[in-house]
Amino acid sequence: MPHAAPDDLLLPAGGRLIHIGPHKTGTTAIQVAMSSARDDMAAHGAYYPKGPFRRRKAGWALGLPGKPPGREFPIRHWEQLVAEVREAGAARVCVSDENFARAKPDVVARIVDDLGGEEPRVVAVARRLDRLLPSLWQERVKWGKLEDFEPWLERVLGDDPDDRQHRDLWQGHDFVGLVDRWTQVVDPERFTLVIGDESDRDQLFRVFSQMLGLPPGVLKPDLTRSNHSLSWSESEVIRSLRDLYEDNGWSAPYAAANIHHVVDALRASGVRPTGPRTPPIPAWALDRMREISDQRVAAVASLPVPVIGDAESLRQTDEPVEQVRVEDLSLPLGLVTAVVEGALRGERSFDPPTPTPPAPVPEPREPSGREWLRIGARKVRRRLSRS
Repeated sequence: MPHAAPDDLLLPAGGRLIHIGPHKTGTTAIQVAMSSARDDMAAHGAYYPKGPFRRRKAGWALGLPGKPPGREFPIRHWEQLVAEVREAGAARVCVSDENFARAKPDVVARIVDDLGGEEPRVVAVARRLDRLLPSLWQERVKWGKLEDFEPWLERVLGDDPDDRQHRDLWQGHDFVGLVDRWTQVVDPERFTLVIGDESDRDQLFRVFSQMLGLPPGVLKPDLTRSNHSLSWSESEVIRSLRDLYEDNGWSAPYAAANIHHVVDALRASGVRPTGPRTPPIPAWALDRMREISDQRVAAVASLPVPVIGDAESLRQTDEPVEQVRVEDLSLPLGLVTAVVEGALRGERSFDPPTPTPPAPVPEPREPSGREWLRIGARKVRRRLSRS
């Protein structure tokens, strides 16, 4: 399939653009940009659904992965989103959820049927592995998944399709399988794959603007609401805190509450961390990524869908890697303060259940005269029954 030209990207009036991610490919940046520009988009005939910058509850109501454990979301969340998209009429509508990339075939069909209208279009993004995998690992740390980096790499870069970590990652980031699942429901020419260019920070904003008929500048980064991954040093602080909580026997809810507030405080501090952004990738993993990247580059040429970008952007470059040991990591004073602030805020917000007091033990008392008569009568009856 030839590369898509900018003029070919524009949706017709009333078209529906379904952005399926996957995770850590710039989805949050695009979602935030569209939610911030709702009014400007409407002035140019485009629409982004109301509410938070992504309507995750709607997807979770369909059973998409990523739902918080122990939570249930009624189907009304999805039905409300569907009704809102349909009411948008002739506007070009974009619905974005990175969990769509991991939808099973039957859910893919429902997403397209419910949201796609007469002119469904699907867009996904592919990213090179040496940038993607460290970012994904750090995102997992942020949400409490504290496996060491190298063992996690061994699982996701291995060849065991039944390994949960391997399956969860490649279900969304194997773009060949992704294209195959979605083109069972939409025509191949309606699925667009964007090859992410790490050197071009405006790439996705241009592509989505062209698809939705927006002039330059309507969609732009909002650094105050971005989903930056934690730095390597911040990730190790989070992992050390969790170890500390577990070593002291603190409960999982208490630890989770504190970790959540520490992450929020780190992100809100405005202080930039020092040292490398991501952990160093072991040599064996770099070799394995090169092997997989060669396969991905070759696969792009055989895809039956329009492609934006250069497949060669999926290859990693031989950039020099700063050799830093985890023992040598450090945090600026402002981030140390943020860690303490977040932990204190977490302690104040955590409200452990109040234990139920034991039932009071009645004080002993002397029997009344009538009760003494009953006691005496019982004793007499017992003696007579034995005689």
